[in-house]
Amino acid sequence: MSDNSLSRGLGFGIPLGLILWALLIWAILSITAGAAELPVSTVSAEAAAYDTPSQAATAALGYAVDISDTIEMAGGIIERDHKFYFTNPVPGNETRFELRLKFLGKLVAIYHTHPGHHSDVFSPEDVTTAQALAVPSYIRVVETNVVYKMSPGGTGTMLTGGNSCHGMTCAEYYQRRERAVLAAYGQ
Repeated sequence: MSDNSLSRGLGFGIPLGLILWALLIWAILSITAGAAELPVSTVSAEAAAYDTPSQAATAALGYAVDISDTIEMAGGIIERDHKFYFTNPVPGNETRFELRLKFLGKLVAIYHTHPGHHSDVFSPEDVTTAQALAVPSYIRVVETNVVYKMSPGGTGTMLTGGNSCHGMTCAEYYQRRERAVLAAYGQ
């Protein structure tokens, strides 16, 4: 005779199937609750359309810095009908962000601000995220108001502000940074 209860081991007489269903429901609720806590970034109904992803990212980053220059603000760049839109920037903290994007169209880039000192480089997390999503990443350094674009391969380009990076051309600087990131990851 088959008995699928845990009464022998636990002494509760609770059917094993009921316990498994309860654990499954708890796991689903835990995952759902965690996802619900992430801020959601969407394209506003009044969003302006841009001709290039870089134009949309530069506008988004300007708007994000206007909201806060002390915490990271982040969002996405969306292509729809051959035009580019930014999702509303959502807050992170002083050093990182997490978000969910909700949009119609195609994700073509992500953006976020870098507040604080010495934040004019893409972090290893920035590189990993851009590579995982296979889209460029844009940052605006709050301290200098410079906007940078990084390809999913890790190559960075200065888009606005200044003409040098730490006393060398930006191409040289980002080649050095790319080598340092690759070396840190053992590549």
